[in-house]
Amino acid sequence: MIGPNQFYSIRLSTSVSRVYEISFTPQGTLSTLLEDIYVRPYIENHYPPYMYDSNQKQDRTALQAAEKAVNRLLSNDDFSLFDSLLHLTVIWRHRIQRMNEPMYRSSSLNRVTNLLHSIHSEKLSRLTLTQLADHNKLSKSECCRLFTRYLGTSPSQYIQSVRMHNAANTLLTTQLSIAETAQLYEYSSVSHFVQSFKAHHSITPLAYRKKHQTKRAE
Repeated sequence: MIGPNQFYSIRLSTSVSRVYEISFTPQGTLSTLLEDIYVRPYIENHYPPYMYDSNQKQDRTALQAAEKAVNRLLSNDDFSLFDSLLHLTVIWRHRIQRMNEPMYRSSSLNRVTNLLHSIHSEKLSRLTLTQLADHNKLSKSECCRLFTRYLGTSPSQYIQSVRMHNAANTLLTTQLSIAETAQLYEYSSVSHFVQSFKAHHSITPLAYRKKHQTKRAE
């Protein structure tokens, strides 16, 4: 998924599907004129995430560019950041081109996109399958079918994965204590949060924070 959160970031998802998530906005990389045409309108309109379909030729081009961007960002080559920026700009071009097409997705993919948008808009709350289905005017069985088909996981597992991802990001970007983080993500107790975090990340929240702080210091 590509969104207007930051210049770029890249991380390996710990969900069942294990996909890389890239956030990218080409602000500051283009001239003011080009930004006014190709960047600002698409950020300000808050378009929902777009799910790429590898069976579509145009989408495959963007997915190949994403794979190249991932490989470059994970390398230590002197030009890796510059190369990845070029690949990410290709993806951005494809993304805004697709935004301008009135009917560019199948109804199923459109429903999945809306489901994902609902989940990622509820970063802190304990969204349930019933709430997700009701919000998108679908049955619970249809939600499960769509997630199994397109994401290889259940809605509940995906929601938990998103919550754990966001919780991990909070630990790395804020000074909140473990207890405060557990409260922020509406866990019934600190022990429940620690148990869930460890089950998902294979490490406790405190150890996770210390590990990544050490890496940054190096």
